[in-house]
Amino acid sequence: MNSKRKSRSRAPHRPARHALGAVAAVAALGVALVGCGEKGSGTRDEGKSTTASTDTKVLWVGDSIAGAEAPALGAALKASGVAFKDSSSDGGGTIVDSGEKITRMISGDTWKQLAKDIESFRPTVVAYQLTTYDWGSAGLQRAAYEKLVDTAKRAGADVVLVPSPPIKIDGFYKQHEAQMRTAPGSPRTWRARAGARRCSSTPRGCGAPTTRRRRRCGPRTVSTTASRARPPSPSGSPGNSASARTSRPRRWTPGPRRPGPATSATASSAVPRDAAAVEPMPPHRPAPLSAPPPPPPHGRTVPARHRAARPGAAGRAHIAALDGLRGFAVVAVLLFHAGHLSGGFLGVDLFFVLSGYLITGLLLGEAAGRGRVALGAFWGRRVRRLLPALCCVVVVTVAATWAWGSAEQLRFALDDLPWVGAQAVNWHYIAEQIGYWNASDTRVFAHLWSIGVEWQFYLAWPLVVAVAARGRWGERVVAVLAGAGALVCLALTVSLGAAVDTTRAYEGTDTRGAALLLGALVATAPVRGLARRVPRRAADPVCLALACGLAAAWAVTEGEKAPLLFQGGLFAHSLAAAVLIVLMAQVPGTRSARLAGGRLPRGLGKVSYSLYLWHWPVYLLLLPRLTALGDLGGTAVAIGVSLVAAAVTTRLVEDPVRLRTGWARGGRGPVAVVALALGGAVLWVVVPEPVMGAGTVDVDQLR
Repeated sequence: MNSKRKSRSRAPHRPARHALGAVAAVAALGVALVGCGEKGSGTRDEGKSTTASTDTKVLWVGDSIAGAEAPALGAALKASGVAFKDSSSDGGGTIVDSGEKITRMISGDTWKQLAKDIESFRPTVVAYQLTTYDWGSAGLQRAAYEKLVDTAKRAGADVVLVPSPPIKIDGFYKQHEAQMRTAPGSPRTWRARAGARRCSSTPRGCGAPTTRRRRRCGPRTVSTTASRARPPSPSGSPGNSASARTSRPRRWTPGPRRPGPATSATASSAVPRDAAAVEPMPPHRPAPLSAPPPPPPHGRTVPARHRAARPGAAGRAHIAALDGLRGFAVVAVLLFHAGHLSGGFLGVDLFFVLSGYLITGLLLGEAAGRGRVALGAFWGRRVRRLLPALCCVVVVTVAATWAWGSAEQLRFALDDLPWVGAQAVNWHYIAEQIGYWNASDTRVFAHLWSIGVEWQFYLAWPLVVAVAARGRWGERVVAVLAGAGALVCLALTVSLGAAVDTTRAYEGTDTRGAALLLGALVATAPVRGLARRVPRRAADPVCLALACGLAAAWAVTEGEKAPLLFQGGLFAHSLAAAVLIVLMAQVPGTRSARLAGGRLPRGLGKVSYSLYLWHWPVYLLLLPRLTALGDLGGTAVAIGVSLVAAAVTTRLVEDPVRLRTGWARGGRGPVAVVALALGGAVLWVVVPEPVMGAGTVDVDQLR
């Protein structure tokens, strides 16, 4: 046992062994799932491969390790006609609640996402890869795995458990090492016996020849039956295979987790009473489906919450460091509008780069996985993500301005409201020559120009990606288009920024698109590949320098008066932000990523959208009434009110509608949003437009 533990601790220092373990786990799961399809399978006839579709639908669940393996597994299964959905997390993921705060939070998120994906995807197989957060006693682990089987059973699905690749027990995991070892692992020793027989009770009618094997499990000998499977052919056609059929162990002894093939359990069968839900299949040395992700640099294992974004999904909102960057950006904007940070408006630029990166990553991941981009579904997700909170804030703001705002603020709010609804308020301000830098203090919707820019980008850019991402070189084409588009936007900014009123250069979609397109550029595979090659020792100082550069720009830039702002300054800021984002997302464990992924900035990032929507109306309507508290005191109270409003909106409006949970299940969420929008339209009609100058005296009449 001691020798085994030593070899486990050395595993991360041997990239070949680490890679082989990851490939074995992915390939064996592909063999088990594809071989047990319900209707049909791929076949090979006279050297020509033909792939027939099946009714099998695989839902892949796990943490960022599972996410890194998802592209290869998904490609192999889809080539065999098996539907595949990746539901793994970009950070920590687990279904086991050990009683600690971190696992309670992570497991809650995992179960919530799992329920949503089961409802929408309707899988026939739920594949769960054991994660590095599966802490807890054997009883807690058993209860979690039993709950998974019960959940799948209610949905008519089978369960497949997949052991995770080896990790080094570093300082982060050391305190949970004993608990991690009680999770089901792969076999320590397998001894083959001669002879084969047919599988008589495997699920889904699998009937491949099987080999009787025995292995030692503690002091007792436990018999298992495992399939002699043939790995998928390079063309994607599966060979003959069968699911594992396992006898219930009379006693189960915890062992170290090692890379191993899939563990299969049907939802219709009972889970063993011990912590191991089922015993794993013996390894068959299957052919790798594709190259696994590279091991962490310098032989060190990084906690899941700091790991890189998985290939093929170039950045999801759940990466802790990117959430933290959102938090820093919204704080900069709040301080700028309160008059305490002269260059804080550049935080909007960081928002743009993040949006371009994340949205393009989602689009490219969908194009790679499905061969096309479902534009309707994409726009539907954007509407569910952005529109509920926006409608809520707009309706409440109009009512509050009617009650407590000045006549001038109410008139401008009613004037801007139709343009806010059309997501084109930035062009309204440009057409009316309403200067951003000197007239925004009378308009409660002045800050929504940036939301309009993003909506317009979300309408146009997916069309480009849907066409350009097709084919073998799709991501390179998208990279070229994004880079060329960013340069065109730079040229327009330099040309229009020379005017006396720079609102056109600052709020135009065609000029601010540079930041969005730079984010899109670094989300493409060529740039992500370059970023992943950067060693952590080199990425650390680069990220630190970029972060310090952004902070310095926020501190010293003097608004539109900055001499180089529209002569390349905005572009340079966006480029630095894009490089910082891709390094944080693709190079695991940098110090800057750990700082940005801290609890406070990450928490602010999660409510950043609602916080941005609320803060400006709160400032305009509340700050004039807080003069007795002084400048800093009034700002603190206004930010506190904005935070409370943002937290309530996120919890009660944003998340339920976006995730279709709670009160917004079924069609109630969209109905409520439509009703809220109609309420805003009624307010626009009912609220009387104030007469400017009422209550004043014409000087000419006094003569």
